[in-house]
Amino acid sequence: MKKIDRASFDDGSANAMLDAFLDEEDPEILRTIIFELMLATGIWYRKAQIYKLLHPLFFVAGFATAYFLSG
Repeated sequence: MKKIDRASFDDGSANAMLDAFLDEEDPEILRTIIFELMLATGIWYRKAQIYKLLHPLFFVAGFATAYFLSG
């Protein structure tokens, strides 16, 4: 198994990191990366849905606070 040198990657070179992972011969590494990306994407999606649902609540709470403090 080829060892990946993480120190050789720049901060903005995601393509180079992706190419290095795709050149791996061990399918377990690719399986792990795909699983972690799916898990992270699911978490981000759930957080976005929660934020989208809470946005009107914060809007109304802010409006009500401004209304009651100004009157």
